[in-house]
Amino acid sequence: LPTEYYKSNSNNAPDTGGYFFRSQELYYYGDRNSFRMRAYHRLDVSFSFWRDRKWGRSKWTVAAYNAYSRRNPFFMDLTYDDDGNRKFAQYSLFPIVPSVNWSFKF
Repeated sequence: LPTEYYKSNSNNAPDTGGYFFRSQELYYYGDRNSFRMRAYHRLDVSFSFWRDRKWGRSKWTVAAYNAYSRRNPFFMDLTYDDDGNRKFAQYSLFPIVPSVNWSFKF
């Protein structure tokens, strides 16, 4: 994410040294890893049930990835709202992901 921005009066703005030219504004990006996002945490749960059969052993597993469906940050971007004001937008990947698995050994 940019740490500073500058207004430019010229269309020949520099494009080096961490600056990026976009519509009369120069953005300065600081050092790598100089921004901290929200904390990332999730709860994964699973329950397994075994049953012995005469031909082998059967196992059922019911699981949930990110059980409380927290919107963890994957990356953030600088965007504009409807009024043209700059704002940060957070993008997330997965909400709760349930799964069921059946396996057997013989």
